[in-house]
Amino acid sequence: MQNCPEETPGAFAWLFVFRKERWIMYDVLVIGGGAAGLDLVEFFAVRGAAVTVVEMTNTIGNGMDLVSRVSIHNIMREKHVRQMPGTKLLEVKAHSFVTDAGELPFDYG
Repeated sequence: MQNCPEETPGAFAWLFVFRKERWIMYDVLVIGGGAAGLDLVEFFAVRGAAVTVVEMTNTIGNGMDLVSRVSIHNIMREKHVRQMPGTKLLEVKAHSFVTDAGELPFDYG
C-alpha cells in the first residue's frame, strides 16, 4: 500500500504479492479489539508481524460469538500478540499512538 497506490498500474498484482508477504520485521498496532480489529490482528500475526492490540474497554473480543472469540484468543496467545485492554487512545502521531499507558511506536497502524 505504501509503495503502490491504488491508481498505479499493476496494483492488483502488487496486492496479490502483499497478501503473501511475511511481515516479520514490522510492528503493527491495531486500535480496537472488536471483530474488525481482531481480523487485522489475525491477518498480521499469522504472517509474523509483532502485533499489539489496544482496546479501551476491559474485554478484547467483546460481542463476538464464543467460538470466534476462543479462536482469536488462541491465535493471539500462540503468536504472542500484546494485548492492552482498558487502554485509551489519546493522540495519533506519524509513527506512534499515545495512549494512557504511554507512547506506542509502530510501522503500520
